[in-house]
Amino acid sequence: MTLSTLVVCEAGAEKLAAIEALVNANADLSLLGAATMHEAFDRVSELDPKVIWIELTPDPDEGIKLLVGVREKWPALHCLVSNDKLDADLVKTTMQAGAADFLDAETWNDQLSDVVERIILKDEAQREAREKLEADRRKLHEMLELQKQQPTSSKTNLTAMKKMVTDPDEIQGRAVLNLGLLIVLVLLTVGAFFVFRAH
Repeated sequence: MTLSTLVVCEAGAEKLAAIEALVNANADLSLLGAATMHEAFDRVSELDPKVIWIELTPDPDEGIKLLVGVREKWPALHCLVSNDKLDADLVKTTMQAGAADFLDAETWNDQLSDVVERIILKDEAQREAREKLEADRRKLHEMLELQKQQPTSSKTNLTAMKKMVTDPDEIQGRAVLNLGLLIVLVLLTVGAFFVFRAH
């Protein structure tokens, strides 16, 4: 999976070039382009990136406002932030605002691959969760359609079916009950076999 990446940087051409070089050097990232703070919303709408990298230098407050706005409008977008200086309060503020990670300019060469790997794992977990939810919805829809085809069934049965499909405790309880019944059945069968064999 390649994560399309938009870089937001107003810290000068040299800093922008350094960030773009890092993105281009990582096989899991694909550089879409760069934007200023004021262009960022339009560029995200236009390019639909998976990752946005916001360089906080020279104005961390503006960068944090952008981060908060992006997270509100595109909650699935992974946001990386970086700054010239590592400041504990700034790290805390950006992480609370929804940043996926804070990259320190002095160590980001070593950090970036681990950060990207975590983003990919999170993205895959979210995709799998969405697929499972969609499969559960399809299954419920199919069961409801079957229920409609049997007009003699009661409304209570319909409610029970919905609960059975969506309630994890109900699913686990039924699995334990089924296992218990299976064990009893096996024991009865084995017992009957020995009783008939003895005769």
